Formats: sequence, C-alpha cells, structure tokens
Amino acid sequence: MKSKNFERGLLIISGLVGLGLIFIGIRFLAAPETGERGYGLNFSENADYSFHYIKGIRDLFCGTLILALTFWKRRAELALTLGLGAMIPFADFLIILNAPNSNPAALWIHGVTAIVLVALAGFLLRSYAKNGDALKAARNDLAAS
Repeated sequence: MKSKNFERGLLIISGLVGLGLIFIGIRFLAAPETGERGYGLNFSENADYSFHYIKGIRDLFCGTLILALTFWKRRAELALTLGLGAMIPFADFLIILNAPNSNPAALWIHGVTAIVLVALAGFLLRSYAKNGDALKAARNDLAAS
C-alpha cells in the first residue's frame, strides 16, 4: 500500500508540473509582458511579442504532454520526458544568469525546477523498475504498439 501511495504522489506531482506549464504557456500567450517578468527578463521590442508566443506555445505543449502521460500513467515515458525536459529550466537559468537587466530573483525558480524534474524522473524510473522487469515491460509495451 505504501508503494502505491508513493506512486500516486509521483503522478500527482507530475500532473501539477504539467498544469503549471500549461498556466505559464497560457500566460505568455495571453499576457506576454506579465509572462516575461515572471520568467525573469525585462526587454522591450516595441510590442513585438514573437519570443513570448514561441515560449508560450512551447510551455503549453510540454505541459499538455506531461499531463497526458500522467493521466495514462506512463511512468517510463513520463520519467524520460521530465528528465530530458530538465534541460529547459537549466538553460533558462543560464539565460537569466547572463542576460543584462534580468531579474536575479527569478533564478531560483529555474534552478529548483531543473532539480525537481531530475529528481521526479529518477523516482518515476525507480518506481517503474520496482514493478517488475522494466526492460521486459518496455519491450512488451513496444510489441503491443
């Protein structure tokens, strides 16, 4: 029972990550300047919000993918998505760190997010592996597709 509660907790946290990304994506699309300040950058391109829309759709897609994988309880695929996806907040951290006129207070959210994603991916993989032979299960999943 304890293991099931832990797995449920991992899926709930993953779902919250997905919902958070959907919120951020919608905010960048609907209120670009607010999204920009939340990200940690301050720049003005004469109301050209092209960057904001690119970021918004990226986050909306990532959040929707994470939410779908969570809903279908695809722990291995979710772990891969979250683990590899950690490069995004890590790169965001470096961008904010090196950008002129950036908000250094926003650094923590990008750094913590990268760490949380890697940790969550590790726990999901461990949970997946504990429920039988992970390699055998992955092969069966592929064969069934």
